[in-house]
Amino acid sequence: MASAWRFYRHGIVVLQSVRVLDTASRLPRCFKHPLRRCCSTSNTQALGQLFVSGDKTVLDPKRAARLAELKAMEETVTDPEIKKEIAAYYEGKNKLATMMGCNPDTFTEQDIDDAIRYLLPSGLTAKDARPFLKHPLEYYPKKDVLFLDANGRPLKAGFYTGCPAYYDLVYELLEKTRQLDERLVASRSADKRLHMKAGKNVSDETVSSSHQDSTRWLELSEIQEVLKEKISEEQYDAVLTRLKALANHPMAEAIQPFLDQYRRLVLVLQERNKRIELDENGVAHASGKRKTAEAEVTVSRAATSGEGTIMINDGSLLEVFPLIQTRQQVLFPLILVNALGQFDIKATVQNGGSSGQAGAIRHALSNALVAFSNDYYEKLQNAGLLKRDTRRKERKKPGQKKARRKFAKFVRMNNICLFLL
Repeated sequence: MASAWRFYRHGIVVLQSVRVLDTASRLPRCFKHPLRRCCSTSNTQALGQLFVSGDKTVLDPKRAARLAELKAMEETVTDPEIKKEIAAYYEGKNKLATMMGCNPDTFTEQDIDDAIRYLLPSGLTAKDARPFLKHPLEYYPKKDVLFLDANGRPLKAGFYTGCPAYYDLVYELLEKTRQLDERLVASRSADKRLHMKAGKNVSDETVSSSHQDSTRWLELSEIQEVLKEKISEEQYDAVLTRLKALANHPMAEAIQPFLDQYRRLVLVLQERNKRIELDENGVAHASGKRKTAEAEVTVSRAATSGEGTIMINDGSLLEVFPLIQTRQQVLFPLILVNALGQFDIKATVQNGGSSGQAGAIRHALSNALVAFSNDYYEKLQNAGLLKRDTRRKERKKPGQKKARRKFAKFVRMNNICLFLL
């Protein structure tokens, strides 16, 4: 078998000349390769893309629609180089089908890949480095018509950079910055006092800050959809840095519509601390959690100051928490606000251990004390007692004694006996 191969750029393989016409018929009968099935005359199929699934040949409607779309796109091609590549593709496909003894009209892309793997076996690990044959319109990158004029010449100099939309955006951001700087200098020279008053206007700052809080900048994938080209993370960071600098400019309101193109509205969830309110009897009810423990607390002012009682699950504090560390956890909110002995406290706690139950009662008691005085709120908030402690015990790791602790290493030393001869 004598054949010559010509390698186009980007790895596209095209047959240049073929002499052997009946190669598939010379394959041994024991050769179990997909090419023998596709090259037999009994398996001739209709036009369209087919793929081999086991021993059956199944029609792929999506691939057939894609080939029909490529056929329609061929009529709109005006670039002579692309036309030349399309003609070379069909010539190579026909010669490859003839070389394998198949019908060129029914020679599918799966048959092309199998034929190239058989004729040009490659041991390269990277699949994109192996020889292949694809339609030029499917392989070559699409050129955006917006960047070209009627004669096919680029409209902007950034066309030759490989990322024309990205560099055009960077240039536009620099131009916007320069224009804002000129307007700022002109306004200062015209009326410096008026500009200082406008710069210190509280309402304008409030509007801009609220607008920034309710919106976010576009992410990398969203920027790529706007630019219609792929950019790297470094390029995305550069664009985002320039956009933020423009948004913080004193004259940014002049280009607010331009900045809004690269922002999206988000739902702002304002977390408000729901303070516990006293009921008609002057009693505060609150709940708290720590680890798996859950506690409910009822707090009321003591009849006599300094004689407040603490009952936990119908028992005293000393009975439920014999350890001093857990008792300190329960009493810590009262000690912090200097209200020890001024309230009657009844708590119900379940689940968890002694440490978790003490933390749950502390959390519930802190939330209940806020209802009695606003001064308590600031102290408890600064101490971090109004938020649930989300810490938990770290799980044990396999192959270790505990979460971090390792098993001890024992080195066994054999007794060494010295014999004196």
